[in-house]
Amino acid sequence: MTRTERANEVYQELFKEKRTSSPTDPEFMEILQRNIFGDVFYIGDLSHTDRALITVVALTPLQPSPQFKAPLAAA
Repeated sequence: MTRTERANEVYQELFKEKRTSSPTDPEFMEILQRNIFGDVFYIGDLSHTDRALITVVALTPLQPSPQFKAPLAAA
């Protein structure tokens, strides 16, 4: 399975939708999502849900941040 296929699979599992692109920088969003969901999520033995929960814990001090919403929904 390629990194892109793995990224699509994890994203679908966590967010119940296909990966989306950024209207302002689609190339950067593709690289970011492919690396996070296609590589990082496959390192170690944590479940995808556990990784999302850890992300929520790490981002909790940044609650107003838009980056907090997606992992919270996934967890």
